[in-house]
Amino acid sequence: MTYDNEKNTILHVVKLEDGSVETIDSGFPFQMMHTGNQYVKDNKLIVDASTYTCSQEKLFASLTFDNMKKQSDMLNQGGGTWTRFEIDLTEKTVNHFDLTEKEFGGFELPAFNHLMRGQETCFTYLTAFWRSQIIDDDYGWDFAKVDACNQTISSQWHQPGYLPNEPHFVPNPQGESEDDGVLLTVAYDFRNEKSKLLVIDTKDMKTLQEFELPHIIPQYFHSNYWASE
Repeated sequence: MTYDNEKNTILHVVKLEDGSVETIDSGFPFQMMHTGNQYVKDNKLIVDASTYTCSQEKLFASLTFDNMKKQSDMLNQGGGTWTRFEIDLTEKTVNHFDLTEKEFGGFELPAFNHLMRGQETCFTYLTAFWRSQIIDDDYGWDFAKVDACNQTISSQWHQPGYLPNEPHFVPNPQGESEDDGVLLTVAYDFRNEKSKLLVIDTKDMKTLQEFELPHIIPQYFHSNYWASE
């Protein structure tokens, strides 16, 4: 499977109730990696997703083993954006606009309050990879709290020397707001060569607690969280 960045990306919407498929031309070429919450508003399907308009070679260059060993190839990645799609299922049209912009790296691995899945939401928590082109004392990967309702990044988490993996939103069982909960992630502290479990407040994006793990956990894309009950 290859990507042709001179042809528009085609969207396929499958209706779960009867299995019927709507095929809609998005109007521009892009690659989509992960999606956040999705819901229907004013007869439009709202989808937020990480999108890339760079070439396939540029996007996946960092995932080859040889290039992962080269600092220059790991850093010099085409920018990925967090994009909102408004899909009109009646008119079969697509409106889209970027909620974030990034010159390098990308916003990926979205997390949100799963108790509100399918409902209108504002907040998505994204991992910002390779934001800096220089590995210095401040280097690390960030978490961005994206507020789609106001089309802005409302706050960010940054810890120098830390490379976090996919975050998981754990809602407060007694919470009354969408962003009441914590993010859980395993991060590699490359200064001390330790892996740590981090607990981050999703309201102000500050670290509440961190736990050093007994051994290093390699970087990964996906994981999961299960409540005890």
